[in-house]
Amino acid sequence: RSDAYFASPLAQGTPGKQCGLAATGDYQPSLRSPWLAAWDGLDEGALHLLAVERKTGEPVGTSRLLQSGQIGRMAVIRSWRGRGVGKALLQKLLVIADQNGYPSLFLNAQSTALSFYAQRGFIAEGDEFMDAGIPHRRMTKESLNNA
Repeated sequence: RSDAYFASPLAQGTPGKQCGLAATGDYQPSLRSPWLAAWDGLDEGALHLLAVERKTGEPVGTSRLLQSGQIGRMAVIRSWRGRGVGKALLQKLLVIADQNGYPSLFLNAQSTALSFYAQRGFIAEGDEFMDAGIPHRRMTKESLNNA
């Protein structure tokens, strides 16, 4: 229910960890990956989106878009999953990328999330690989017109 939350861009380079998901303790355990592996030094040049609950202003989801066209840091806290937050974050990133002339986008999707991205036009490429102990596949989206 998008009336319960909204997604908006943060200032360019605002680190995703400032989105507040770190404070909930939910982001890292839900991904089963080491916390430090989530921070790669690329936050400074990235555009970050933050989804917040309208009533409380509490963060419920986050994502980022790198200048290279890589989407990452897609995370929604457990209690908000299944409510369209991830879909809204991804759709907003697609629109922003289209408006800013990105010719294509790519991401490294957890294998369990391939259908989520495929439903939004991403195509899996190559073999499965491990990242922080979790199976992933590279996915791309070539045409961004009318994201």
